[in-house]
Order: sequence, then structure tokens, then C-alpha cells
Amino acid sequence: MANHPVDWDKCFILTDNIDFDHVDPNLILPIGIYGMPFKGLFNGNHYTISNFQCRSEAESYIGVFGSIGPEISHRSYGLVSHDPNNSGSVINLNIENVRVSGYNCVGGLAGYNSGIISNCSVTGNVAAVSKDAGGLLGFNDGEITDCYALGNVKSDLVAGGLIGHNKGPIKDCSFSGSVEEKGTHGGWCSGGIIGWDSIRRGIDWLQSAC
Repeated sequence: MANHPVDWDKCFILTDNIDFDHVDPNLILPIGIYGMPFKGLFNGNHYTISNFQCRSEAESYIGVFGSIGPEISHRSYGLVSHDPNNSGSVINLNIENVRVSGYNCVGGLAGYNSGIISNCSVTGNVAAVSKDAGGLLGFNDGEITDCYALGNVKSDLVAGGLIGHNKGPIKDCSFSGSVEEKGTHGGWCSGGIIGWDSIRRGIDWLQSAC
């Protein structure tokens, strides 16, 4: 699927668990890339993707999905043109023992999201050499509901247990684990749920169940 971008606007549903334990990490690529995101529907059907590894510390937008949502119309991430009929959604998906690392925008589920993520979970380790690392998403400009992450998140700047850098609504989400921001700002942009909320509307966007 990662090697067939022509299918990134299609609908998929898992019918069994997927285990990457015996797959060479050098052969694994994220689904969707910056400027050409996954715009379809991926329904995990409550199955699990386990032991996914992607270590590309010179690359950005790293996760099981590199980028989810409508096509990005500007090089500065966060500026997008939303198409409600082609916006990208991932639902009902469990990801276990993920190990991903990259330069910017690194997440256990996705590096960047401007679509919809619902009823998903991630366990594992996430690291960004530069910034925007999150257990679920590195950078979020979409909608997140009923998700949780468990594990360890590290970044030089901007690290969040659930989301590194957030610009979208989040509801009924949680995180358990450790978060480490290693840069010169030392903890200024780190948090258990969000590392940095650039909208600055915390209580309006982070619903009380989070």
C-alpha cells in the first residue's frame, strides 16, 4: 500500500492482524507523504498492526502513515484546503510496539494529520531529531476522538504524549508514559497530551474527558 500512491484516495478495511516483526525496517515506508497524503478511508476494523519500524532520521513525516488529509497547498504545514469528500480518515485501528524516528513530524500513527482520526490506539516509542513528536501524531491539524497512546516520546523541541504540535480539536483522548524534550528550551514545549497548542484555545479544544 505504501508503494502504491495511486491508491491513497481509496477505502481500505483490515480483515486480520498485521505483524511486521520479520520485515526488514529498511523496506518499510509510511503511507502518504508531504504534498501527497493519504486521502481515503482506512478502517482497522479493530485489528492490530504490530512491530512496525521506520527509522529515517534525515526524513520528516514519519509514522505508519506519513501524512493524512487533503493535499497540502502550502509548504508551511498547517495551511491546507479541506475537501470534505476527500479528506482522509483512519478509524478503529490498534498499533502495538511501534518504533519510529525521523527529523520533523514523527508520530506512532502518523507524522502529520489534517483529516479525521477516531478510535485508534498506539503503544511504542517515537523520536524526532528536530521537533514535533507525538505518541499518536507528530503534527495535528485535523480532528481526533477516542484515541490513546502509551509509550515513550522524545524530541529535541516540541514533544507530546499524544500529539507534538496541535492545531485541531481533540476529544476523549489519553496518554500514559514518558515525554522528553531535549533541546535548549528544556520542557517548555512538552506535555502529557500536547507539546504545543498553537491555537492557544486549550479548554475549548481539549475536551474535559482528555
